[in-house]
Amino acid sequence: MSIQSDYTVGLAKETTYGTYAVPTRFLEADATLKEAVETAQGTGMRPGKRVARASRRAIVKRVSEGEITLDATTRGLGYILEAFFGTSTSTETSVGSGVYQQVHTLSKHDFGPSYTVQQGIPRLGSMTTDAYTYLGAQCGSLSLEAAADAIVTLTSGWVARELTLEETYAAPSYPDEFDLFTFVAGGIYVGGTAFTAPTATAPASAGTALATVRSASVALDNGLDDNGWNLGNGGRRSRPAAYGGGRDDAVSGSFEVEYTGRDFVDAYRDQAELSMILEFQGPAEIATGEYPLLQISVPTIYLDGDLPTGNGGDVITVSHDWTGLQGSDPEPVYAVYRSLDTAL
Repeated sequence: MSIQSDYTVGLAKETTYGTYAVPTRFLEADATLKEAVETAQGTGMRPGKRVARASRRAIVKRVSEGEITLDATTRGLGYILEAFFGTSTSTETSVGSGVYQQVHTLSKHDFGPSYTVQQGIPRLGSMTTDAYTYLGAQCGSLSLEAAADAIVTLTSGWVARELTLEETYAAPSYPDEFDLFTFVAGGIYVGGTAFTAPTATAPASAGTALATVRSASVALDNGLDDNGWNLGNGGRRSRPAAYGGGRDDAVSGSFEVEYTGRDFVDAYRDQAELSMILEFQGPAEIATGEYPLLQISVPTIYLDGDLPTGNGGDVITVSHDWTGLQGSDPEPVYAVYRSLDTAL
C-alpha cells in the first residue's frame, strides 16, 4: 500500500508542443497544476422553468495552470532554469574539473520550450497512483525567495495546453543525494559599481556584498500571452503561449536591510542606476576550490522605495523594492548555475 507522500512530479521536454513525452526528470517538489473547465449557460427560456436548463450548459474553454515549488538544490536545478529562460549553455569550468557552469538568458524567440508535466497522485488506502499528465506546459514565471534562517526556494508558474488522464504513470527516479542552497551561504551585491557579466566559465561580479541584509527575493515573468484558443481545438490552445516583449514588470525583486546609511535612500530619491547580484554557494566543495553556485544577476535596476521610519525602539530596517530594466548590457538578467550536472 502506498502512502500520501508518494506523490511525484515528473517532467520531460517535448519535441512537439502538446505531444506527450515520457517524464524523465523527477523533482522533490510540490506542484499545484490543475485544469479549470470553463462553461457557458445558454438562455433557452421556457414557460414554467424557474431554473436554467441542464441541456443548455456547454464547455467553452479548458485552462490548465499552476505552480511547482522546490528547495534550491545543488543538482538538477538547471532544468527548471532552462524551462523559464529558454536560452541556456553548459560549459566545463576548466578541462577535467568535472564542474559545469550553466548560463541562462531570456529567449528572443516567440515561443519557449514546452514540457510534459506529470503529477502522480496516490489514492488513499490503495496501491494505485493516478497519473495527471499536463501536455504543452510552459514556464511563465520564476521567483526566488531567500529569507533569514531558511532554505532558498524557487517557485515556477506554468500554463499547459491540456490535461490527460490516459497516459501511463512514469515511475520516478532520483539523483544521488545533494546539498541545499541556504541563506547562510548567500550574498547580495547592490550598487553603482561597474557590472561584469558572466562568461561561459565565470559568474557575474559587481562590487562588495552587503553586510546587513535580512532577506532578498527576485521575481521574473515571461509575460506569456493569454490567447491561442482558436477555432477547431476543442477549447484548448492551438499554439504555444508567446513571450511578451517590452514589459516593465518582467524583472523585479526586493531586499530588506538594517538601516546603516543613506546610500539606498539617495539612490531611490535620485533614481540612480544600480546593478544587483544575488548568489548562493553550496556547503561542500565539488572540485578543488570550487563550490556549487546559484546566481541571479541584473545589470540595471532602479529602486522603487523605501524610506526609513522609527521602529518602536527595535532595529530599523528598510525594504527596498526594485525593477530591472534593459540597460547597456546585452541581457537584462542572467542566471548562473554551477554544479556537477554534465547536461541541462
